[in-house]
Amino acid sequence: MIRPISVGLCCTACAVLSPHIHAAKTPEVVVTGTRHPVSIDALPAAATVYTREQIEGLQYQALPELLNQSIGLDIVQNGGPGKAATLYIRGSEADHVLVLVDGIRVGSATLGLTAFQLIPIYQIERIEILRGPQSSIYGSEAIGGVLQIFTRKGSGPTNFGVTTAGGTYKTVQLGASVNGKHNGTHYSVAASHDRTDGFDARKPVPGPFGFDQPDDDGHDNTAIQIRAGHQTQSGNEYEAFILRADGQTDFDGSFEDSEEFVQQVLGASATFNPTNNWQSILRIGESRDDSDNFAPDGSFSSTFNTKRKQAYWINNVELGSNGVLTLGADYLEDVVDSTSAFTETSRDNIGVYGQYLADYGDHQVTLSLRNDDNQAFGSETTGGIGWGYRWSNAIRVYLRAGNAFKAPTFNELYFPGFGNPDLDPETAVSYEAGLEGSPRWGRWALRLFRNDVDNLIITTMDPATGLFEPKNVEAARIDGLEAEVTALLGGWQTSVALTLLDPVNNTTGAQLPRRAKESLSINATRRFNRFILGGRILAKGDRFDDEVNAIPVDGYVVVDLLAEYLISESFILKVKVGNLLDEDYEEVSGFNTAGRNFLLTLRYSSR
Repeated sequence: MIRPISVGLCCTACAVLSPHIHAAKTPEVVVTGTRHPVSIDALPAAATVYTREQIEGLQYQALPELLNQSIGLDIVQNGGPGKAATLYIRGSEADHVLVLVDGIRVGSATLGLTAFQLIPIYQIERIEILRGPQSSIYGSEAIGGVLQIFTRKGSGPTNFGVTTAGGTYKTVQLGASVNGKHNGTHYSVAASHDRTDGFDARKPVPGPFGFDQPDDDGHDNTAIQIRAGHQTQSGNEYEAFILRADGQTDFDGSFEDSEEFVQQVLGASATFNPTNNWQSILRIGESRDDSDNFAPDGSFSSTFNTKRKQAYWINNVELGSNGVLTLGADYLEDVVDSTSAFTETSRDNIGVYGQYLADYGDHQVTLSLRNDDNQAFGSETTGGIGWGYRWSNAIRVYLRAGNAFKAPTFNELYFPGFGNPDLDPETAVSYEAGLEGSPRWGRWALRLFRNDVDNLIITTMDPATGLFEPKNVEAARIDGLEAEVTALLGGWQTSVALTLLDPVNNTTGAQLPRRAKESLSINATRRFNRFILGGRILAKGDRFDDEVNAIPVDGYVVVDLLAEYLISESFILKVKVGNLLDEDYEEVSGFNTAGRNFLLTLRYSSR
């Protein structure tokens, strides 16, 4: 049976250096970086892991809030809960991140973005964030990195859980779950309902096409997750799962101001062990991103529904005791169903790849190569190489390099009156160096990276016709530094994470829009018998809201306070005070953010 690759060094890259309240004591095992289980300290890349315990301990109300605290990530939201949330990993474009749910690609094929604001956080068991290009094993979309969400999975005796919460803006959160494992069969069912009246999403917009809608813009989201599987005595495993969320979001706009949505991921997998050293995985699935939009008078306006049908075949072969060879093939079909008459409504992509992972004593090596054949633009080949070295029992260094690409979206290729079918993929070449240490007092890490992106797609006006269309006309260079430290100081578990970016448009010299050049996260927590007290500070530097840097957005500092009280072995009472100093700030020009807010949570778990 295939075993996880691991090494002896106990530095967990980012798993404990990230701003987590509960620090891990042993190296995490991750699968996102290689499609094969590997110890995070053997991975020549930067990875962050959030577990269910950490999500609950940090009292995150929604996925965008969690992502905005994570090192190397910057997320901006258009006006509060349920509103469009745009993620930038290491300064790359918003559509340069590949998002998976239990191994299935998600996101809108028309926009090229994932609706992070609509993915229910209650159903999440674990998140793995891999920063840096990964097209050589995943194909398109992974220029900035890969983010994989794992839904709840049963283990141990049957556990029942109930969560109820209420707070500012008439916010109500309800959740119930049951999960466990018996005789090789695991099962999990979780349901949740979130609703809030919210606040006014947007400031008034002057001009002939402007608007002024001084109202609360609410959001509700009802979700269910089911995951079940069975492992035989021979080691074969079969699994199926579904995650579905639907609801409504209000926002401010002159043409449309509300949306009814469905986010759904459905999948099944089978894992076989033909020989002792060969593991074969078959996975099929489909993700949906459906949106019905309505005008301010309540009348129907538009529909944008996309499906991503996919199949994967992954083969991991152990080569002696030192390495694993992975060979795989992917199939992806994107389908669009919309009230807009797209000139093409489907396209497919076939990818084949190979990867070699090896652990030679103090040295770890990763090699990968992939070719994608896309119906829209033809063939694209990508590769990657990584090397890690255990300098001592407490210090590790790694180097990596690779290239990546991003296929144009359906909107960019085929939207009526706008799309350009002659677009080429955006491409990137990236380099990274990391140094990590785990002395007795804690953990630390330093990473330097550069990402050169070519054929950037932007919208320009054709002077001959006066029409706007997307074109491959620009390039960008993104240099960055990440620094993390975790230590126990006077009884307080403390972590500091700093990201410095220089995201420059090489064509114009301007700073790439909506990226903050400086991000700082500080977390501290301490237990006092039945009490846990904690706090966090999130600081973001100045940014611009447009390509030519004419619309500045000021930086901000937000302070949150957290507290827990263990009522009994089964009941926990939690209190969160968000934006304690009532900071008045923007993430996107003209859009409001939450003021000082409160949330009271009561959680029950049978074990």
